[in-house]
Order: sequence, then structure tokens, then C-alpha cells
Amino acid sequence: MFNHQPLIVRITRWLLQRLLPKKRYRLIKTSLLQLLGRSDVKRWTEKKNLYVNWEERTQIMAQWIPDGTSVMEFGCGNMVIKQYLPDNCQYTASDIVKRDENTIVLDLNQKSLPKLARHDIFLFSGVIEYVYDIERLIQVSSQVCNLFIASYVPCDIKNVSTIAERRSEGWVNNYSKSEFIELMRDNGFRLLEEKAWQNQLLFLFSGS
Repeated sequence: MFNHQPLIVRITRWLLQRLLPKKRYRLIKTSLLQLLGRSDVKRWTEKKNLYVNWEERTQIMAQWIPDGTSVMEFGCGNMVIKQYLPDNCQYTASDIVKRDENTIVLDLNQKSLPKLARHDIFLFSGVIEYVYDIERLIQVSSQVCNLFIASYVPCDIKNVSTIAERRSEGWVNNYSKSEFIELMRDNGFRLLEEKAWQNQLLFLFSGS
């Protein structure tokens, strides 16, 4: 496929990738993308960045999905959730790149979000950290879903070191646990359940 990026951009990126440690390169890249308000599409195009150990997180979150509900997954990746869905669930996959012929291509950082179809459940597994305007996403979701299931790595200590570490992971926001829950509550969602997985928290919110 033809690469529309200017040659100097491609050469600079190639040099940075080879000269800088991986985390330092990603910190710089994330910071530049944040200034532009753009998502790291290239990262998620590469299958190597969809890690196998995320499956355990997905399996835990699937336990909150009732039988017979409609589920829309954001950042569907390898669509592992499908094998853990209860009977009679309807599944809609969306991601920043097309994963199969049925994937809805959706960039949560684009200037305006398209109208989302109503579903019983919106699922965000390893996604919220990469969204610039989380409040906008929550507001849109509150209009068209009943349950909001999400993972998040909270930022309870905000200093230069922790912010830089988050950018080196590609994460573009810094909510503490209480700030994230409060943001959900202010936009019509109440916390029903919470679980811990590795360094992340898994949340089940209800909008009804």
C-alpha cells in the first residue's frame, strides 16, 4: 500500500525507532501525536502489539455480560471476547483499523464521533487510556448504552515521572481512580462493581 506520509517524516521515524530505546521513542511519539490530537494508528495496525496476556482481562470483564444482551466492543483487536460471551448475545466489533469484514472502523479521537447505534453494553478493554476526550466519549455512550464496562490504569500520583511513564506506554490521559469514577457519575453512570487485574482496575457501570 502506498504510504502518503512525506519522505522526511518516514526517514525521521525510521531513525528514531532505531536510535532511541523503545520507551523513549514511544514517549516522544505519543507527545507529538497528543499535540496534533491524533491516534497512533500505525501501532494498532501491527498484530504484534495485540498481546496474548490481555485475554485474561477480557475473560474477567465478560463475566459482567448478561445472557441475551447486545454488546459493542471498542478496540476489538483479535475479538477474543467472542469466545467468552454468554448465549444469545449480539456482538458488534469496532476498532481504529479494520480487523475483519464486519469491523466498524472508528477512531475515538476524531474531531466528531459518528452516531453510535444503541446497544445494551459498551465494552472498552485497554482503550480508555488512549482517548483524549474521555468526557465526550462518556456523554455519547450515556445516550445509547445501559452498561459501560471498562478497564483503566489510574494515575493516583501525578508528577513528571509518572506522566512520562504513561506517555511511554502511549497513554494520553491521567485520571485517578476517584476522578474517573466521578467523571462517570457526573455523566449519568453509577458504579456497580470493580475488580483489580494486574495494575489495572476493571469497572462495571450502569446508566439506568
